[in-house]
Amino acid sequence: MKSSGDSISVTIPTTVYGHEQTTIIDYEDMLDWCFQRAIGVTHLSIFMKYLSEKCQEDSVSGMYGFCDPNYLSPLTQISEEERTDYLARIFGQNEGKNVNQLFFAPYHDNRHWMLAVISPWNGVVFWLDPAGAKNDIREFAQRTINEYVVKYPK
Repeated sequence: MKSSGDSISVTIPTTVYGHEQTTIIDYEDMLDWCFQRAIGVTHLSIFMKYLSEKCQEDSVSGMYGFCDPNYLSPLTQISEEERTDYLARIFGQNEGKNVNQLFFAPYHDNRHWMLAVISPWNGVVFWLDPAGAKNDIREFAQRTINEYVVKYPK
């Protein structure tokens, strides 16, 4: 990609999010990524794909799962029920075969992102914030995850 207006299409396979998704990264997105200026949902999706591939290469794919960043983002116009149903589907993919499985759920809100690491079987969520903020969990993401836990107890 050498000039503005160019773009690359990246397919996120079904094995990552439970559904196939195609995302487009353009020249400006690539510059943002390279110079660490801004991280968007596109960047997070590509990173989740990369992590999923690394887990498969290292034969640890059953230990980790990945959530589509669009489902925890308040910028995506879908209902709360669709969000919690998605989480239930993703968390239930291994049919409870590995109760120690961890799920990586990127949260993106207006150019700020965090990563929720969720252990649904234990009801534990760890929040990682690259900005270093402590205990600044966004209410929207917290409510969505809590709604899942209330709606689909294990």
